[in-house]
Amino acid sequence: MKILHTADLHLKKDKPEQLDILRWIIDTSNSRDVDHVIIAGDMFESDADASTLRSEVKKIFENAKASILIIPGNHDARAYNTDYDYGSRVDQITDTPFSILEKGGFRFVAVPFQDRSFSECIKNIPEDTDILIAHGTLYDPSFIFSVIDDIETKYMPIFPKNIENRARYVALGHLHSRFNITTYARTKAVYPGSPYALDTKCASPRAVALVTITDHDIKIERVDVDIAAYWDEKDFFVFPGNEDRVIEGIRQHLKAADPRRIQPHISIRGYISHGDKEYKRTIDTIETHFKPMFKDLLLDVSIESWDTLVQHRMVQRFIEKTRFLEEPVRMKLYEITFPILSKALQ
Repeated sequence: MKILHTADLHLKKDKPEQLDILRWIIDTSNSRDVDHVIIAGDMFESDADASTLRSEVKKIFENAKASILIIPGNHDARAYNTDYDYGSRVDQITDTPFSILEKGGFRFVAVPFQDRSFSECIKNIPEDTDILIAHGTLYDPSFIFSVIDDIETKYMPIFPKNIENRARYVALGHLHSRFNITTYARTKAVYPGSPYALDTKCASPRAVALVTITDHDIKIERVDVDIAAYWDEKDFFVFPGNEDRVIEGIRQHLKAADPRRIQPHISIRGYISHGDKEYKRTIDTIETHFKPMFKDLLLDVSIESWDTLVQHRMVQRFIEKTRFLEEPVRMKLYEITFPILSKALQ
């Protein structure tokens, strides 16, 4: 059996390009001979968006060869019920605390988002579960703290002990930023990430999970969404003497970026000794020139006055002591050290 697993499309009525991503998912499931498409929560940004887009989504789903399994997430918890028609291929799985579905000789257990603990939701699920579908926050210290905001912690927390050996494959939704596979004994848990770059944390190619499951084996393949752009992060540190190199570096970086796939997110930090307004105007000119070439472009500028900082003798001595270093090493050292000195000397 083949499964295509995605989540967190967050479809919005004012972003028609997101529907193109959903079409891509269905087309890919057809070309890969997928049996079931899993959407593990937050297909819509809101219940209001679901009301507006439901008929269009139904048309897309009617082109699917696979069955489509959808659970509600925290954003679209009331977007599904028997009164809403998403087409004959779709199972809207809304029963709480969980539902059991038998598909092609495999057992699916689906846990919609709900205001109770995940451990309470699954305490009575069958021991021979093959695929567990859930929308919540998996607390694994190997990756969680780099991809989550504090506000996310209230959404149905899931701990590794809750899912270890409870199913063979756990299809998760809720964390947007990146594709992630974790293994707990015989259990493989996957966040596919959002297939659309919802925010600047989506700083890698967007993807879905293609899962081939047999009685004895599971194979997980990451499939990049080749029509989806993603944020590409690049930092530049400006310092008296390298101002022109930074400007040229920004230009070259933007020229080399593929506008079909990349949404540049450029941070320009550091210090300049004079012409502060003129330098920022130059950066604004670059942004104006390149912005029409990309789906989105973000330049974060945080430049301070070097003249104020260099008045301190400690800073002058530090510069003098580090002049012998090669420039790349010296620039990196300044990038780390000067913001700390600037705060300390205020």
